[in-house]
Amino acid sequence: MLPSTLAFLIALAPVLHISSHNLPSILFYITLLVSLALMGQQQLANTGRVIHNYWPVMTAFSILLLAVVNAALHYGEWPGSNGEGALRLLLGVSLTLLACSYVPPQRLRWIAWGFVAACTLAFAIVLWLTLPGFIRPETPGNIPVAYSAFMALFMAIAFLSIGWKLTSWPRLEMAIKAVAGVLGFAALVMTQARTGWLGIPLFILIGIVLFFNARNRNRAILAAIIATVIAAGAFLSSDVLRHKAVLAYTEAVECTGENSTQDTSICIRFQMWRAALDMAQQDPWTGIGDGGQFRERMKEDSHPKGLVSDFVVTHYFGEPHNDIIFMLATFGIPGALGMLLIYLVPAWYFLRRLGHAHPQTCRVAAAMGLAVCLGFALFGLTELMFRRMNTLGFYAVMVGVFLILSDPRYERPTPGSLRR
Repeated sequence: MLPSTLAFLIALAPVLHISSHNLPSILFYITLLVSLALMGQQQLANTGRVIHNYWPVMTAFSILLLAVVNAALHYGEWPGSNGEGALRLLLGVSLTLLACSYVPPQRLRWIAWGFVAACTLAFAIVLWLTLPGFIRPETPGNIPVAYSAFMALFMAIAFLSIGWKLTSWPRLEMAIKAVAGVLGFAALVMTQARTGWLGIPLFILIGIVLFFNARNRNRAILAAIIATVIAAGAFLSSDVLRHKAVLAYTEAVECTGENSTQDTSICIRFQMWRAALDMAQQDPWTGIGDGGQFRERMKEDSHPKGLVSDFVVTHYFGEPHNDIIFMLATFGIPGALGMLLIYLVPAWYFLRRLGHAHPQTCRVAAAMGLAVCLGFALFGLTELMFRRMNTLGFYAVMVGVFLILSDPRYERPTPGSLRR
């Protein structure tokens, strides 16, 4: 009962993540409680083995928490939400790794239906919000910029899940997954935000590596060209997206010298990056100690130095729209290192398991995990993906579950197993 419950809760995560502000946090803590219950039921039988196999991941996810503790000791004050966020990352990935090791892989792989459902639901939500004039929607759960990133990621996972056979009707299953992926792509277009598009080339490359090998080089090249043409055609067919792309380039070029404090979208980001880097330079090992102080520090320190404009300090820009730079400003070099490690350490596991020597079911999970890690890293260059607690927990749980699913050591050849 508990293994099935845990798989269901994880499958529910992407659905709630794109449809609710508060429910994802509740789901995260319920997932942790069920994970603890399952571990207790199994008398912690796999604990030593999982820790031995994944201590680098658990260590990597603990660095950010240590950076928070270091800053708290220096300033004599706990940074509130930043501390909870770092704790969510460590608990989420650790408990998910430990608990999911008791769930049969063929059952755990059903989380793919959560991403299929999320793509379908997001399309319906975004379409409803854009009608009748196809205006930019005010999306639930996340702002449109982050929403577009999740749409790109969920679309990719829905397409990659075609590599798993989950039912006795493989053709129908493949069609449902493909349609859901297309709907997710349509939702991405309708959000009218640029951030999600950063991941499209990466996701195409991961899909090509997964579904084609060296013997099918010509087919792989053709598939890559077709996918790229479709994505580019969809992007260019949108007047809004095309205009935003040109505008981004123009604003970046113009934001120099005397114009470095212009009040344009890209230039505002550059100003906040400069302010954040200046904060980190002043306190390289502890940062400012609390992300909630970022706006005040811009107002009191960065603005008098001419690093940011009046507009930036009078409007609510409480973070620099870049996860790594934000952690660098908030907790110094240890914070930035911790952020990089939560991307790169699990990504290394996934990259190694994407090789054709591993079972196909494991390779599919590795591709999904790699899409999560590198997708978040890319999206986090221009948007604060970890702005909300929900996303921190979501990322940690997904990294943990895909690490277990991509590990051939946890495959169990049972009747009806999906091993190929």
